[in-house]
Amino acid sequence: MLENFDFEAKSFKADISPEEYIYLMFERTDFEDGVLYVPRILHSGFNNIEVNYKCIMNWTLEECEKVMCEYRTLYSHLRKIAAVYDFLGTDPKENKKLIKEDDVFNTWYVYIRDLDTSGFDMSLIMEIEEKYDTIRETREIAKRFSEETINEMEKKILKDYLDVSISEEEENLYSKYKAHIIKEAKKRVGDNVCAHALVIRARRVCRLLSLKAPAVVIDTEARQLASDLVIHKYAKEMEETEFVKGSMREIGDDYGLESDEIYKPKRKNKRKSSVSLYIFLVLKEYTNAEKHLSDQEFLDILKNKYDIVISRNTLARHVASLEDDGFSVYSVKGKGRWMEQTIK
Repeated sequence: MLENFDFEAKSFKADISPEEYIYLMFERTDFEDGVLYVPRILHSGFNNIEVNYKCIMNWTLEECEKVMCEYRTLYSHLRKIAAVYDFLGTDPKENKKLIKEDDVFNTWYVYIRDLDTSGFDMSLIMEIEEKYDTIRETREIAKRFSEETINEMEKKILKDYLDVSISEEEENLYSKYKAHIIKEAKKRVGDNVCAHALVIRARRVCRLLSLKAPAVVIDTEARQLASDLVIHKYAKEMEETEFVKGSMREIGDDYGLESDEIYKPKRKNKRKSSVSLYIFLVLKEYTNAEKHLSDQEFLDILKNKYDIVISRNTLARHVASLEDDGFSVYSVKGKGRWMEQTIK
């Protein structure tokens, strides 16, 4: 799949597979400082809101490949759970009768099983959540009001809901609730950023699959699930940029960038910091146990296909790094370099 994927031409807003989305996240990571700008979709009471995050990533190409496999397994399990979703209850013993595969049942237990919200009045919590959604939506509309780009329905929303507010008591209660469910989610998937978002996204994808929602809806959520999985596993920090430091559209305007360009690392040669990735692509596409590449052949492919110019020493260093990461890559003087893989 990687061999035919044009990183430079694709964007986070393109109709790409979740696996391609993961690879795009890796390619867009600036490996000098680990910064990755990535959009995420939040669901409000009115519509979906795209919020932009700045993540500080710490991952390797091997981990990129690994998390892609983990995503595939998770999605496969969610599809199987979705097939019996309407028959599932809250009793694990009863649900085990319907979900017979142990690993699939474990996915239900970790991701789909209801979070423990005992001790909270959920009807009140839902009312507060609706207020937060309303406030967020009206702020989004208000930002565009001066530009006169809102429609009649949005004008009505702005008029009817602009005065919605959260009391201090509600804010304290909701903060307590959020802290509780985040803690519950971390118990299930691990103590790192985006734990709760990952659990909720998996539940949403599973439900959409069970409802046989339109493919375009499922595909969008599946890409977000892949993104949440990556962020949870490999982000050291995650910070929302939409309201804290101005919209990403404004940042793009400041730099004279197109919409998707704001997600690309700011560097002179965007490919250079992903050299290992492109070397991996060449090895995977052009070599096997019987077909090897000399250093000059390798460098020519990098230059002609990916517009990457590096030295022989740099090539050797990155190939050695792939070997250290556990890939079946070999270098033998006089024979060249290759990746051990099935010959088709």
